[in-house]
Amino acid sequence: HLHRMSSVGKLKDFYNGYSATVLIELAFVPLFFILIAYIGGIIVAVPAAILVLFTLVSIWKGYGLRGALQRRETVDDKRFNFLIEALEGVHTVKSFALEKFFARRYEAMEEDSTFANYKVTEATSGTFNAAAIFSNIMVASVISVGAYFVLGGALTTGGLIAILLLSGRIMQPVQRALSLWTQYQDFRLARKHIEDLLMTPQHEITPKTSSGQTLAEGKISLSNVTFRFRNEDAPILNGIDLELRRGEAISISGAHGSGKTTLLNLIAGIYTAQEGEVILDGENINAYRAEELVRHVGYIRSVPLIFRGTIRDNITCFGQTNEAQAKELAALVQVDKDVAKLPGGFDTFLTGTNTDSITPGLKQRLAIVRVLANKPRLILFDGADRALDKDGYATIYSLLARLKTKTSMILVSDDRNIYGLAERHYDLVDGTLRQKTIGANANNVRPYKELRL
Repeated sequence: HLHRMSSVGKLKDFYNGYSATVLIELAFVPLFFILIAYIGGIIVAVPAAILVLFTLVSIWKGYGLRGALQRRETVDDKRFNFLIEALEGVHTVKSFALEKFFARRYEAMEEDSTFANYKVTEATSGTFNAAAIFSNIMVASVISVGAYFVLGGALTTGGLIAILLLSGRIMQPVQRALSLWTQYQDFRLARKHIEDLLMTPQHEITPKTSSGQTLAEGKISLSNVTFRFRNEDAPILNGIDLELRRGEAISISGAHGSGKTTLLNLIAGIYTAQEGEVILDGENINAYRAEELVRHVGYIRSVPLIFRGTIRDNITCFGQTNEAQAKELAALVQVDKDVAKLPGGFDTFLTGTNTDSITPGLKQRLAIVRVLANKPRLILFDGADRALDKDGYATIYSLLARLKTKTSMILVSDDRNIYGLAERHYDLVDGTLRQKTIGANANNVRPYKELRL
């Protein structure tokens, strides 16, 4: 995406007015041909034939340049993705002593990128070299044919000079058009990149049908919900129907990549369904503003989201949540004890990257505090137990068990204990929800105290 954002500059260069100037100059080319025909008669066929041949060669080379540009974009995307992913997981790379292996792979990608750049340069220079060659061919052909007519008395020397000057004027705007044609190949790829970015789903807030704030109850209703990232793609979710009553807990399971997180993003109001409706506490999910939606839905992700700022900033969402309320919840999940061990306490600065000095488990509990400090009535739990240590897991499980009677929950987890908190269980298969038929002993999870957590 970073590479695609750089395409904005290429669009700016193409729209700077140069293309309009070239098109205006091209409008004079037919006038030059008319003047040549008036002065030299049949001689006009010479520059016309050379111009047609030059146009065909330019189009052919332009398509070759487009292919070279596409190959370069593919290679560069692959290299940038590898670089960013390697840097993101640099601690894992170092722990397995894979630095040299990753460096060799990156060198191979650099070689591919250099070769792709060479091919683009070769295609570009070949196009402009062809323009210079055809310009010389134009001069030589007009002089040769014109000299024959001058010696035969069908054309004066002054007429030949005029034709020669007009022929040169024909090639100049055509050469500029060729330059524009080569730029257009890069422009097409840049525009495609920007279009891909603009296809990112947007959250649109529609006016509410009722006045004032809606009472947070934790009721959710999905009616024939269908979602796809792009219109031409197959739907990830297709005709989803779901009813969740106040104080009810359900679980959703499914294979990796089946769309569980996508479904939770829809329920959280992050994505917008192409078809169907998501009704939260009697209102369409798209009708809620962000500051109001957090009172209704709390989304606990599998990967904790930490913002650049202090721990206090993170648990209060930079002052948008009451600090006393956030610290009360922090005490419930024992965040305060771990934070007290840090030199800066709640004023410890975090960067939101892997370089932070706190553990992944503490990061997850900080994110949980931030989400639940607003006391949402619907909790979306997306495998957030994976990043927790033993004590953190025990604390969060106890918290979920306490909240079970006060809030509604949608649980996505591989853990049997968390799975056992749900009254109904669903499988997400081929984009549709299927309710499981649970046997009498299917939910016989060992008592929590026996796990010694």
